[in-house]
Amino acid sequence: MANSILIIEDEEMLAENIRAHLERNQWETHVAHSAEDGLKKMETVRPDMVLTDYMLPGKTGLDVIKGALEIDPQVKIIMLTGEGNLQIAVDAMKAGACDYLSKPVSLAELKLVLEKALGQARMERTLSVLQRRQSRGSLEAIIGESPAMLAAKGKARQVL
Repeated sequence: MANSILIIEDEEMLAENIRAHLERNQWETHVAHSAEDGLKKMETVRPDMVLTDYMLPGKTGLDVIKGALEIDPQVKIIMLTGEGNLQIAVDAMKAGACDYLSKPVSLAELKLVLEKALGQARMERTLSVLQRRQSRGSLEAIIGESPAMLAAKGKARQVL
């Protein structure tokens, strides 16, 4: 299955260029031209990554980061801006973005940033699986077969 990305960019030509480049590199792409449309698409599309501009009509990319992470806390978000302001980059990272790119964006640099974010996502998924296995393994270490103990183990499994 191809990696999927939602591009939220109000400059239609730039969004189209990024989309075309990513599709040539086997990405499943979705495009929105406003924060509201992008967050609405996130509800149904559930992309692996979001590439969002900072300056959007109505809301900022920081609003997109917050909304996207509420929809899917695992999604990786990259902020894209022409503002060239270091404070925007800091604010984006504090809000939950995994990286930041300045316009004009180099497609080669975009590719590197996306690969880095995918690697980070893979590591996080692996860690999550290992943590779940470990917690299940520790549950099995509990000794006891009484009805009360079996009921307690069953409840614990539901939580895990």
